[in-house]
Amino acid sequence: MELKTSPVAGEARVKDCQQACPKIKSISPLAAKPGETLSLSGENFTEGMTVVTASGEHPVTVISATEASISTPEGGPGEVMMAAKLDEYRDEDTSFFRLALDYPLITIEASKVCSGEKFYNAKGELKEGTKNCSPDISGLKPEYIIEGVKIAGVEGRLPICSSDGQSECVNQGDFKAAVTTDLASKVLSGKKVAGVDGTVVIPSLPPACNSEGQQECVNTGDYKSANTVGLADKVLSGQSVAGVSGNVTLPSSGNVATGVNYGVGGSQLTGSAGIEAHSNCASDGATGCVATATYAAAFTTGLADKVLSGQTVAGVGGNVVLPAVGKVLTTTNYGSSSGLAGTLTLPAAGSVLTGSGTFGDPGSPVTPTLTLPLASNVLTGSGTYGDPGSALTPSYTPDFPEVGHVLNTDTVDNVSGTLTLPSAANVRASAGVFGVAGNGTTPTLANCTVDGSDGCVATASYPAVNGGALVNSNIKTGVVIGGITGTYGGTGLAPDCASDGEVGCTTVTNFPAIDKNASGLAAKIADGQTIASVTGTFAPDCSSDGQTDCRAVPAFKAAQISGFTALNVQSGTTIAGVAGSLANCSAANQSGCVATSTYKTLDLSTVSGSGLTAGNFDTSLATASTFEFWDATGARHTVDGDSDLVASNIKDSVEIHGVTGSVTESPANCASNGSQSCVATGSYFAATACSADDSNCFVPTYALTTQPLK
Repeated sequence: MELKTSPVAGEARVKDCQQACPKIKSISPLAAKPGETLSLSGENFTEGMTVVTASGEHPVTVISATEASISTPEGGPGEVMMAAKLDEYRDEDTSFFRLALDYPLITIEASKVCSGEKFYNAKGELKEGTKNCSPDISGLKPEYIIEGVKIAGVEGRLPICSSDGQSECVNQGDFKAAVTTDLASKVLSGKKVAGVDGTVVIPSLPPACNSEGQQECVNTGDYKSANTVGLADKVLSGQSVAGVSGNVTLPSSGNVATGVNYGVGGSQLTGSAGIEAHSNCASDGATGCVATATYAAAFTTGLADKVLSGQTVAGVGGNVVLPAVGKVLTTTNYGSSSGLAGTLTLPAAGSVLTGSGTFGDPGSPVTPTLTLPLASNVLTGSGTYGDPGSALTPSYTPDFPEVGHVLNTDTVDNVSGTLTLPSAANVRASAGVFGVAGNGTTPTLANCTVDGSDGCVATASYPAVNGGALVNSNIKTGVVIGGITGTYGGTGLAPDCASDGEVGCTTVTNFPAIDKNASGLAAKIADGQTIASVTGTFAPDCSSDGQTDCRAVPAFKAAQISGFTALNVQSGTTIAGVAGSLANCSAANQSGCVATSTYKTLDLSTVSGSGLTAGNFDTSLATASTFEFWDATGARHTVDGDSDLVASNIKDSVEIHGVTGSVTESPANCASNGSQSCVATGSYFAATACSADDSNCFVPTYALTTQPLK
C-alpha cells in the first residue's frame, strides 16, 4: 500500500498553527495486515485528528496527547508514509512520518531467511537469517552441463551433437535423438541413420502380363486382374477366362420360344419352340392358368398355418383358430376386418394376493399387492379366511384385565369393573397423584408431626401407640407420650440400663430392650458377636475365592456371576470360582483376545481411504489420494500423497520411492524478485510462496520499509 509521502524523508512540514500541531514519532508494529491495530506515538494528539494515506483519511482513536491507535487500512506492501492532520487545519498544516531502514522489514521467522541476511521484524528488532540457502551442487558434474556453459563455478564439457551417430552429446538443431533398436530394419540398404546401416532391400518389379491366365506379372493394358473364385460358373462351357474353363451351357433353340434371340452377341441363337396358350386364372386354387391381380399366385407351403380355420386360400384350408371373446381382455379388438372385441376383465392389483405372481398382458404385467392379516391378529371365532385351498384360522384371543382390576365406573368386555379407589384423605400425601391418568386424585393424608395427634400417618418419629395402655401411671414422671404426661416415679424405679445383656434396669436409647427368646435370633447375629448375651451363629467371614454361605469382607467381596463366563476373565486367573479362558493376543489381526505390548489394538472406528501396504507404498506416496496407516501405538493416521513426486521433479538417474528422475540440466541462479525454477543465492533467497489471501504464510500487506521484500 502506497501512502502519502513527504518531499524529503523525515521532514516535518508544519505552518503556523493556532495551537501545537500533531506529530507522529513512531508506529508499532512496523508491519500489519488490513484491519489490525497500529499504535501511534507522538505529541499534540487531540480529538478529531485523522491519518492521511493514499486511500484517503482514516479516523484515529486518541488515547492521550502522546498515544493513539488506528486500524490498518487496505493496500499492498511497499514504502509507507503517514500524515497526521486536524480538521481545522489545511492540508499543508500536517506532520509526516517516514521510516527509512538500512535492512528490509520482513515478518517471517529467521529460519525462513537465508543465513547472513539481516532484516527487521515487525517489532523493529534487527535479526539475521538462519536458513542454509547454499545450492546443492554435489551432483553438478561437467558432463551434465553443455560445453561453454558454467553453472555454480562448474564448467560444462557436454558437446553439441554435430555428426550422425554421435553419442554423449546434446541433440539439437539438425541432429535429433533416434531409437537405434531395430533401426536397421527400417533403413534402406546402403543408407545410414544415427550410425546404423540399413538392411531394407526393395525388390525389382515383375514383368507386364501378356498372356491369358499368367501370374506373377503386372496387369496393365488389355490384361486386367480377375477374381477366379466362382469364375467357372460365369463362363460358357468350352471357353476360358484367366485360365479358368467355363461351366455355363446354353439351351438348344428347340427349348427357346420362337423369335427369341440368345447367346453371344454377333453369333446369337434364335429359339424355335412353339408358345403354349393359357387362359387367366378365374377361381381360387386353380392351376395351369395365368395369375392375375384378382387371382394372384400364392406359395402354398405352410399356408394353412396362416389362414383362419374354415377359410381357404389358393385351395388350402386354414388351421388358425381365434380365442373366444370371453378369453380376450376388454378393449382389445382382434380377428378379421369385421373385428371381434374381447370381454375379459382382470381384477385390480389390490384384489390379488401378494406373491401370486404377475398377471395380465405379458408386455405390461400387473403385480398383486393384496396382503392378508396374520391369523394371530384376527379375533378367534371370526371364521377362516384367505385362499380356500389353504385357508387361515383366526387365533387372536384378547387379553382383557380381570374385573377386579377395572374401576367400578368402567366396563371391560361388557362387564362392569369392581375396583374402588380410596378417598384422598386415606392416601398418604407423599404418594403422589393416583387414579385415572390425566384425571387423578391428589392424596391429602399427612404424616403425624405432633405428639398425641390422630388422623395422620405414624412415622419413626411419631409411631402408633396402644391408647388403652396409654395412662399416666404407666409413664415415667416428666415424660410425655401420646399427649399423656407420666406420673410413675415411686420407689423401686429401676436405674437406666448401662451394659449389654443387663436385666432389672430401665431401657434407654443406648441399651434398648430386646426379645432374647425371639425365634432365630442367634442366626441374625454375626458369627462370634454377642448382643443381649445372645452369641451369633450367622455365616462366618468369607476366606477363599468362590466360597458361598459366608459373609463378604473387604478381602473377599461378593461378585455377581450371572452371565459371567470364562471369556470375561483372563486366562490363568480365577474370579469368584470362574477360571478365565480369555487369552492374550498372539498374532496380528486377532480379536476376542487381550491386547499386549507386542500385539496392540488398532483404531478401526473410521477406516477410509486406501490401506498402506508394501505393494502400494511407493504409488501411494506419489499420488494425491488419501491413504492411511497405524503407528506403533495403534493410533490411526490419514495422509495425502504428493502428486509432485514425478520424474520431471527429480534429478536424472536418482530414484525416490520407485520414481526415477529425468532432470539433467541444473537451473540458473535466480536473478530477479519472485522468479522460479532457478537456484536461490545470497542475493535472491528462497521463500514460501503466498496465496492471494495470505492463508499459507505471513507476508505483510502493510510494511513500513523503503526496500523491496526478497
